[in-house]
Amino acid sequence: MKRKLPPWLALLALFVFAASASAEESLPELVRRVKPSVVSVITYNAAGEVTLTGSGFFIRPGQVLTNLHVVEGAHHAEIRTFEGKGKTYKVAGLVEVDEDGDLAVLRVDMPAGRASVAETTAVVPDEGERIFVIGNPLRLEGSVADGIVSAVREVPSLGNIVQITAPISHGNSGSPVFNMRGQVVGVVTIRVMNGENINLALGVSSASTSWPRG
Repeated sequence: MKRKLPPWLALLALFVFAASASAEESLPELVRRVKPSVVSVITYNAAGEVTLTGSGFFIRPGQVLTNLHVVEGAHHAEIRTFEGKGKTYKVAGLVEVDEDGDLAVLRVDMPAGRASVAETTAVVPDEGERIFVIGNPLRLEGSVADGIVSAVREVPSLGNIVQITAPISHGNSGSPVFNMRGQVVGVVTIRVMNGENINLALGVSSASTSWPRG
């Protein structure tokens, strides 16, 4: 004989489900939380002219991860935060580089306690998983784009390459790719120019620099 649930028990289950769903952060809430960890990277020649712009994010206080090609050959560089009106700080040097992965860790001359460090995870994202990117496309600082993971590919000498549908433009090099828990799962590295909406990021688990992997 089938037993029916008491009405109060069904109502309690509905309440628990609703409370759990409401506890999850929405995309706008996630963006507000993680955006302070993301920066623009600007490089200059000896004459003080801008040569290239890119993106990056704090992996430790005073240390920013970006793409190596953004800063390679520059006379000097600086970063600008996205928090509030933004603050500009000088890049004091390189901490380490990963030439195969096109990554560089920058040492930034800034006061203690001013950096908001991004949380990273070495867990490989699933195909179809929703992600978002924050960066500096075409010098439009702090721009947000979302999409999904369309594929995860194993590439010899590089490791996991995450293919995403979030639109990427010049200036997004070095942008963090966040999952819907606000964790960095990859770093934007490549846009396939002869492909439509094919954008690639190096997975956190594949980076050979000593940046933290949660």
